[in-house]
Amino acid sequence: MIAGRRNYQRLEIGVRCASQDPLISGFTRNLSVGGCFIEKSEECTLLPIGSLISFALEIPGDYAYMEIAGVVRHHGKGEEGMGICFTTTNPGIQSLITQFIQNHLGACRNTHLYEGC
Repeated sequence: MIAGRRNYQRLEIGVRCASQDPLISGFTRNLSVGGCFIEKSEECTLLPIGSLISFALEIPGDYAYMEIAGVVRHHGKGEEGMGICFTTTNPGIQSLITQFIQNHLGACRNTHLYEGC
């Protein structure tokens, strides 16, 4: 988890994400109930700050794909990606993301691999 000014527990994890319009495909660097950071790549160009985006997150395990909507808030240091603030207010999606994060952090703590997760 990243400490600091965050409102939600944030998990450093690469989760596949993709959208059709604009066409992007990539991985998150981190994920929380409130948003994620999508790394810049050949398949994922940066959208302007303030852009609205709808995309799917492929959460590993039994969580499958989740359709998420958000807005680009920043590009990180050196324009390394896009910080997305989720605008989706679906409590079911928020609950699934929270459950995934808690389960992942719990599994890491239980196997003494927490620092590497």
